[in-house]
Amino acid sequence: MWLIKVSLSKTNDDFPSDISFWIKIHGLPLHYWTDGALHAIGSDLGVVETKDVDQGRVRVRINGLKPLEMQLDITLPSSGTKKVELHYEKLEKHCFLCHSLSHEESECSQRNAPAVNRTSSRGINHAQTIESLESYRRARDDRKIERGRFVEASRREADYHRRRSDIH
Repeated sequence: MWLIKVSLSKTNDDFPSDISFWIKIHGLPLHYWTDGALHAIGSDLGVVETKDVDQGRVRVRINGLKPLEMQLDITLPSSGTKKVELHYEKLEKHCFLCHSLSHEESECSQRNAPAVNRTSSRGINHAQTIESLESYRRARDDRKIERGRFVEASRREADYHRRRSDIH
């Protein structure tokens, strides 16, 4: 069996690095959930593949070797500049400090840097990931409890049948 390990920091321009994400745009007023507005926001992030106006999200192909954009300042015709938060759907493991996909927070070179130098914001992606992990842990713990109840019930039933056969 061959094991290939790729170091993302040592790749060349020919390395396939494009990744498609559905990105939900939080903070964009509903009346700006238009094809044109979503396309403009998506174009700032990468190559727009499709848009879902009803959900206020855009599917964008981004360069996975670069840090993810978590917020964007957008200019609205009626109210000037507004900051929107970007939620990458189904994004779980990544670095919450530098927003890289190539490592997690525990391995980040910015981990021990002073807080003023960090580009981190504990935004919606961080909250969603923590919620997803906690949900997974709760489900796993619930399965363990149910298995324990099943084992205990099976043990009681076996004891009951053993006592009954001892009587007869």
